[in-house]
Amino acid sequence: MQFGPDGYLWMGLGDGGHRTNAQKIVEPRGGMIRLDVSTAGTALPAPDNPYVGIEDASEDLWAIGLRNPWRWSYDTETNLIYIGDVGRNIAEEINVQAFDEPALNYGWATIEGSQCFRIEEEDPAPTNCDTTDLLLPTVEVLHPEACSFTGGHVYRGEAIPELDGRYFYAGFVRSFLYADGEATNEVQIADDLSAVTSWGRDRDGEFYVITSDGFIRKLVAA
Repeated sequence: MQFGPDGYLWMGLGDGGHRTNAQKIVEPRGGMIRLDVSTAGTALPAPDNPYVGIEDASEDLWAIGLRNPWRWSYDTETNLIYIGDVGRNIAEEINVQAFDEPALNYGWATIEGSQCFRIEEEDPAPTNCDTTDLLLPTVEVLHPEACSFTGGHVYRGEAIPELDGRYFYAGFVRSFLYADGEATNEVQIADDLSAVTSWGRDRDGEFYVITSDGFIRKLVAA
């Protein structure tokens, strides 16, 4: 969770292991939620959330259709939100949209990545997969080439100016990667760094990478 530039507290929630949750507006699992915590001891839906006032809807919701948004971040210089969504059988994905665009549907579990969801990887693609109004991912990498994306941040530090505006992400079982500012052109920059579990930024905008071997590594110029 983190505070957005709008002053509200944002959280990305997984579907809780029940894929149908992500297409329901009656509960927050499988979606992005947005809360007003400006009053001590309270956590209220942000007043302009898209489902405020809709009967039986979860008024905390800002967007739906996510499986496991690990990790997400925003870039205030471009007003874009970046969401790494962990796949199940077919694909890993990164979604990039305007930060202030509400009521988006990222598609899970009607689709996984850009493809119609299959319960088992070897199952044939369903014929009744309606993708109307679903957002397709900006970045999609199919299994087994990638597994369990860990979304990161857009670099805005000063130590490595040539990386300004680059969005960084990684795979838990794949090496360290980055893409351009729109997360469309993937470039691999390390072959020996896998099992990335999370990212961090310091107050100067410099990057830190957390890996499952218990180390925290800082991104520095070569």
